[in-house]
Amino acid sequence: MSYIEAKSGHWIGYYMQYRDRHVFSINLQFEADSVEGSGDDEIGTFSIKGKFDPITGKIDFVKRYHGAHGVNYSGFVSRDGFSMKGKYDVSGFGDDFHMSVNTWW
Repeated sequence: MSYIEAKSGHWIGYYMQYRDRHVFSINLQFEADSVEGSGDDEIGTFSIKGKFDPITGKIDFVKRYHGAHGVNYSGFVSRDGFSMKGKYDVSGFGDDFHMSVNTWW
């Protein structure tokens, strides 16, 4: 059986909102079947915590802005473990997201 080894480290990405691309930077730590991290975007700083299935690549996490709201993310990590994409949802509104390992750092 093949496992996806998602890469811990610095990731960069974007989420779509009202047809605009909003960039974020995040440090992710993958452990067995979980993922945690912290980062920032134009709204502020945030932390994430969630689940990762290394067999299917399915990932689900909540991005919680410090002192504010949370955003649910759901998607799939690529087979090589260097990118992910999916959908986010906040209070019934959502769109696409994409992120990949930042190989420039």
